This record gives sequence, structure tokens and C-alpha cells, in this order.
Amino acid sequence: MPGMREQEIQKLARLASERGAEARLISSRDVVVSDWVRFKCRFGCKGYGKHMSCPPYAPAPEETR
Repeated sequence: MPGMREQEIQKLARLASERGAEARLISSRDVVVSDWVRFKCRFGCKGYGKHMSCPPYAPAPEETR
């Protein structure tokens, strides 16, 4: 299903454009994963531990890398 990825990218780019943003493809190598982010969530967010997509449920930085 190689076409599914391209369709999803086009859909997301269209949604971004409709909302005044510009979508751009970037390499995963360019994404910086910092260790301090989990501390920011833990001590700076009222939603910490309440959502499955956030720490402590989200993957740790070493897993994300």
C-alpha cells in the first residue's frame, strides 16, 4: 500500500493549507528528541498521566530515537 502514505500526506497538507499553515516533508533524521521534555510534561502540565499519548505512557526518548 505505498499509495496510502502519499494519500495521507496530501490529506494532511490540504488540512494544514485550509487552516493557513504550510506543510513540509522533513527527514526523521532532522527531528531532535531531547531528554528534558518528559520533565517539562511531568512538572509543567496538568494533563500529565491523563492521556495515553503523553508521558508516562508515551515512548521514552531513547525509544523514540
